[in-house]
Amino acid sequence: MNCPQCNTPVRSGARFCARCGTTLLSGATQVSGEVPPEGAHKRTEDLPPTISAAEQPSPEVLAQHRAAANTLINDFLREGGVADPESQIDEEGRHHFTFGSAHCRAAIVEDEGQLYLHADAFVMKLPSDKELIVPLMRELLELNLMLRGAVRVGISGELVIAVAIRPLEEMYREEFTSCIFSVMSVADQIDDMLLEKYGGTAKQRQSA
Repeated sequence: MNCPQCNTPVRSGARFCARCGTTLLSGATQVSGEVPPEGAHKRTEDLPPTISAAEQPSPEVLAQHRAAANTLINDFLREGGVADPESQIDEEGRHHFTFGSAHCRAAIVEDEGQLYLHADAFVMKLPSDKELIVPLMRELLELNLMLRGAVRVGISGELVIAVAIRPLEEMYREEFTSCIFSVMSVADQIDDMLLEKYGGTAKQRQSA
């Protein structure tokens, strides 16, 4: 059985299309020839897809996709001059590399049966002067309004980072490497500027 809206194969007995969310005719309705109420498809088109546990990729498929994505990261690093990308992987499976003045990481992470590219880059430590924290946070919010694409800047623990998180299933090969490069570029462009404005990072901040 295929979805009448997007022609995606759907499992028998499904009430909604997992791809576009369209309401599907039940088995009884198909036999009787009844037509769903006018506008029924329209009301569900804008809803997020409903994916059951049975429709999620198997562990074997996820492992294959993860391996393929890690190969793309390795290829990207080799093109950037890293002779042995495998040597740059930490115990948590994150690739480490440097671009300009920015230290970057890229990894494939899993959340609820879906794989994501998680790329981030170190920008600066939080300033030791607490009076600089609020102005810094304001500037990070303003930067996020200007940044294009998936890259955002924010605070993680005691660090300011640039980060992008994208689902693998939505990305082409070119988008994959472009996403990592964008994170690297943003961090390299803003780190010196932010350090000049919000210095004083050499001292260890005192926890509250």
